[in-house]
Amino acid sequence: LLAINNNSLYNMTGVTYAQGHLLLYINLNKDFQAEERLKYKDKFLSNKVLQWESQTGTTLTNGKGVRLIKQGKADIFVRKTKKEDGIESPFVYLGEGTLTNPRDSGNSAKALLFDIVLDKEVPEEYKYDFGIEDTDLKKA
Repeated sequence: LLAINNNSLYNMTGVTYAQGHLLLYINLNKDFQAEERLKYKDKFLSNKVLQWESQTGTTLTNGKGVRLIKQGKADIFVRKTKKEDGIESPFVYLGEGTLTNPRDSGNSAKALLFDIVLDKEVPEEYKYDFGIEDTDLKKA
């Protein structure tokens, strides 16, 4: 995948299209953002479903939104936060996911919410950092 994105190694943020692939780089913790419109609603709903808010200026009917919806699949890279203790945090590649349930996010700057269904569950070692509750504990 890095070979696909080799022209953008230093642009690993947001939405990137490269050689027919959609690459999503997602920072889960946006508390550092001063503007409310930039505090995206990205979070895990389960260990296989990630709620993702698109970049601002994206609607169900404009070019950005239609392209995301038509693409349907994406390679997903996630990190807890952009920086921790002043050090840039690495992204974790979670594999492919299917973009489902596109809807208006309610963001005043226009954005869409998607539920991304991952092909594989998030590995156990990332659940705590990514805020994924153990669904087995809920059943007990």
